[in-house]
Amino acid sequence: MCLMITYLISLPVIYFLMHFLQYPGNMQGDFYITGSAPSDYVAARSDGKLMRGLKVLVPRKPNSSQAPVVFFGGNAQGMAGAAQDAIFLLGEMYNKVSSNFQFQLYTTAYRGYEPNSGYVTQRGLTKDASDFLDHALNCTYGSVDGRVILGGWSMGAGVALQLAAARPENIAGVIVFSPWSTMHTEVLNIAAPLSYLLYPYIWMSYVWDSLAAISSLPEDIPVAVVSASADKVIHSWEHELVFNASKASRKWWLPVPGAQHNFLLAEVRYHKRELGKWMQSAWDRVKGFNTTTWDGTPGEYQVERSGKPLMFLGEAVAAMHDLFII
Repeated sequence: MCLMITYLISLPVIYFLMHFLQYPGNMQGDFYITGSAPSDYVAARSDGKLMRGLKVLVPRKPNSSQAPVVFFGGNAQGMAGAAQDAIFLLGEMYNKVSSNFQFQLYTTAYRGYEPNSGYVTQRGLTKDASDFLDHALNCTYGSVDGRVILGGWSMGAGVALQLAAARPENIAGVIVFSPWSTMHTEVLNIAAPLSYLLYPYIWMSYVWDSLAAISSLPEDIPVAVVSASADKVIHSWEHELVFNASKASRKWWLPVPGAQHNFLLAEVRYHKRELGKWMQSAWDRVKGFNTTTWDGTPGEYQVERSGKPLMFLGEAVAAMHDLFII
């Protein structure tokens, strides 16, 4: 009886603590990215709120058609951090693989992550992601009938896969970096065995089932899963579960030895040839392209910041893992 009373009393404390740690908001802060422009949208599927977003051209002065890309960033990031993560991939594709790979990139901050207010739920973020997809499609095609290239890192991989499962007809290709299999699995294993103590409370966490989402996708959508092999935040065996769950006829498993959770640029450079093949497969499925161009040669795309993407508690989790986890 005492244990049951203690459990019931602890529920609200554990719930709010777990929710904050899972969704801490935009702790990285936003920063200016040269060539970016506001690209706001309306959360029509939920509360009609005006949500903030960014559009970035890669390269900054394109001279041919650009494929639309929607990319979701990791936890504790805003729309600029998500854009930076995507630019690690898109800039390398343009600079080192083919200058024909030119892009119009769309990123946003999650609901509850500045500058977008609100409360985080799986249902709410999935609805917002679908509204943001509509926005990117309308900006490119003037309708919602086209396709975008879709990607995400860490938490953004979970959001991207839920969106792909909800709107597969609008997805040309999917790439995810360090995805979790489910949020429940991630919570229980982020600092195992210590995190096993959360098992009695796991029902209070949203599921975010990436395995079910990716397994539901049509076989003709090309999929790439980039795995940081030394990831101590979302372990590499979770990445592999996501890859194995995919039924895609063209899919790429791209492990990077020694890479940690936030080594996106190093991961892209390690697998640029394979990523170029995935990109071509996705590119061939894009139904239409943006045609905004400038005269002249754009030149190499420069990454704005050389630092790694931010992962809230990522370094702390890695340090705790090294100290206490055998």
